Amino acid sequence: MRKFLFILIACAVSAGFAFPDDYWPRTYFVGAGASVGGSFGDLNDHTLSAVDSAGNKEKVYPPDLGLIFHPDFYMGVNIRDFSLAIAFQYQKMDYDLTKAPNDLDETESRIWRFGFEFTYNLFWPDPLQFGFGMGYSFTNLKTKKSAVSEECISASELMGSALVFVLNAHYFFNDYMAIVPSIKFHETWFKSVYTKQSGTSDLDDYLWQSFLVGGIALQFQF
Repeated sequence: MRKFLFILIACAVSAGFAFPDDYWPRTYFVGAGASVGGSFGDLNDHTLSAVDSAGNKEKVYPPDLGLIFHPDFYMGVNIRDFSLAIAFQYQKMDYDLTKAPNDLDETESRIWRFGFEFTYNLFWPDPLQFGFGMGYSFTNLKTKKSAVSEECISASELMGSALVFVLNAHYFFNDYMAIVPSIKFHETWFKSVYTKQSGTSDLDDYLWQSFLVGGIALQFQF
């Protein structure tokens, strides 16, 4: 799946250089901002069980995700009224563990996403544009002190993918700078888990988790 993601990103970037300027005018952009929102789904209700090669049992307690806050970074190309972007989000916050024993305190969780987004911009090339689109990302969620066995307590790492649905707006102050508010919905499915004792294990049933965030970013275009 990672190889497939990188191939898609490479194709999207290559497309930015493939069209003649006179028929498909293009510009390039970079942006940074922040998003805040909430999360709900299977991670708030389910725990996981794993067994290593020696038959030792291990319990994994996912973070009870709620409030989400993370910086956003992206770069890409505008081709007429279409935009192709590579996006990255990263967050560290403390959460309680879902259905964990009382002796397990809240602990740090780290979430990062890396993927691409494709949007269509209404009213291009006016200073005020409204965009809608979707994308795909690889998603990683690592939580300290969340995998419990008789031998040790260690971190767990959930790995999966997400589809993202995007609504945004661009207000250009000039030809080079814009403010970009957005609403994004990430529908995420986690399909494997890694712990120090059990290694990487595929989940029998995917864990689905939704993330709804609103953000604002400053974009530079050239």
